[in-house]
Amino acid sequence: MFPLGVITWRLGNSSLRSLEKLQLSENDRKELLEKFSINYNGVFYLSTCQRIIIVIGKADNLVLENLEREYLEFVGYEDCPNVEKYQGINALRHLAKVIASLDSITIGEDQIHHQFKVSFSQSHEYMSSLLSITLQKIIRLGKRVRHNELFNQGRVSTISIAIDHFDNQIRSANSIGIIGTGKMGRNIINSIRKINNEIVVYSRNSSRVGNLIESYEIHDYNDLRNHEILIFATDAKEAIMGLLLYNELELSCNLIFDLSMPRNCNDDLSEKLHLVTLHSLLELSRLNRKENNSINQIYEIINNELRKIIDEHSRILKSKIIVELREDMLQVAEKNKAELIDDCEIKDRKYDLLVRKLLHVSQVHMENLIKEVIL
Repeated sequence: MFPLGVITWRLGNSSLRSLEKLQLSENDRKELLEKFSINYNGVFYLSTCQRIIIVIGKADNLVLENLEREYLEFVGYEDCPNVEKYQGINALRHLAKVIASLDSITIGEDQIHHQFKVSFSQSHEYMSSLLSITLQKIIRLGKRVRHNELFNQGRVSTISIAIDHFDNQIRSANSIGIIGTGKMGRNIINSIRKINNEIVVYSRNSSRVGNLIESYEIHDYNDLRNHEILIFATDAKEAIMGLLLYNELELSCNLIFDLSMPRNCNDDLSEKLHLVTLHSLLELSRLNRKENNSINQIYEIINNELRKIIDEHSRILKSKIIVELREDMLQVAEKNKAELIDDCEIKDRKYDLLVRKLLHVSQVHMENLIKEVIL
């Protein structure tokens, strides 16, 4: 079996709240990688707003169960249902779908490819050489599928789905407040301004207040005013807007988008307005997937690339085993040379012929064995 194991928690199967509890800080991530790399023959860790993935260089049900248990103990979360476990070729296929954005809220988005590469760089020193080679090929697969027309439609983030489904509300809004001035906030500003320029930007960081972002002045979040639409995209570790604060500020929004992880808004806001979360956008995006013909083309690319990865892995494994086998057989033959061949003028020639025959027969059998195990 292909030596690869994966456990995944992802939005749609797991709730946003569950994913929030499973997130690791930077220091915790390094500690986890160090600990797991020893026990699981190398480890790769990926955490985004839509998923958490742990990849190891082993494929075994019991090992994956232990991995899940140890991770939950590490984050202090007793139970998180709906974990997905993959091993062997299925694990490889799962990673291919992830990096091709086929399980993302926005199919065709490019963020996951970048996030995967960053996580690879952060995890590289904790991987085995074989795991590293495999994940490098997955990254190249992700680059390959991005030549498909699906990745040239201008959709780069979750805000694209929001605009697709709430286009009329966004276009007609008298005022839109965007909270967050990081990378996500900048992407949102650039996407929204194409259809509505009535934007006011807020930051929780007082040092940014008064500065410009994409030509918009940054205002203090503590001075939040009333807007028809609010879009939250901060890196706050806990909710910064709930029904109590909403009422205290006497806001009267029609629509709030919470595109952050962890979430910026409490669920109680739904009592007063339409609250759209990442989970909401995932459900909306699923409605359009079956209608997209490009997805079948992407699966064809994935299948072709996976065959190449499997063939290359088989070649590497065969080469390693066969080299070891040849060395062992030569040692055995050398030790028994005098006993196997009578003393005569062509002794050395007969000996070399015997060794070649032994090596050929053993190599053929070994190749057949590896092919059966891997495929």
